[in-house]
Parts: sequence; structure tokens; C-alpha cells
Amino acid sequence: MADFNRVLAVNPQDADSCSRQGAVFLKQGQNDRAIADFNEAVERDPNFAKAYYNRGVAYYNKSLYDKAIGDFNKCLELDPTLAGAREADAVFIRSAPPEAKDQIEQAMKPSFLSLDAGRRK
Repeated sequence: MADFNRVLAVNPQDADSCSRQGAVFLKQGQNDRAIADFNEAVERDPNFAKAYYNRGVAYYNKSLYDKAIGDFNKCLELDPTLAGAREADAVFIRSAPPEAKDQIEQAMKPSFLSLDAGRRK
């Protein structure tokens, strides 16, 4: 995390570092910290599709399905070509808890599942 903080100290507008740091927290199950970093990433770059996607995963993990759906849709609105976007619809819906499936199936047109924070193209 120190490396991310150094980059942000030198370049406070670096959305990539915020997103990568958020992805680390996301993989550690620290969803609140991940959301804070993804919030910072999209504030710095409102067109950063992967930050919206990853924030959506964190919201999903917290059972905040409306927010997750909103972020997944925003991600695809910004970049419908992200690898695996179309194919993972079924994976996301199958993994949803029963109480969320109907809501997700109706609201998500389409979404996808991947923890890739990755660098932007």
C-alpha cells in the first residue's frame, strides 16, 4: 500500500493507483476500504469503467444490489468492449443469492464478473 500512497503523493490525479489499491482491498474482503478507493478513482476519472465495475463487485459483496447494478451498467455504458463482459452475465446471476436474482435479472442488461482492476487501455 505504501507504493500506491507514494504514487498518489506525486500524482494526486492518478485514478489507476486508487483503483489498483481498491482491488487489493477487494481481494482481501475489505469491501468498505475498496469502495472508498474506487470512489476516489471515479472522482478523479469519471470515465474509468473498471473502477465502476470493481466498486460494483464490492457493493455486491455487501448485498447492496441496487448500487452494484448501477455500477455494472455504468461500466458497460462507458466501455462495452471490456473482455468477458457479455459471457459473465450468467456467472453473476447464478452466483447471486435467491432474494437478489429477480432484481438482478431485470435490472442488469448486461453486466459481468471479473476482479481485474487492471491498467486502462
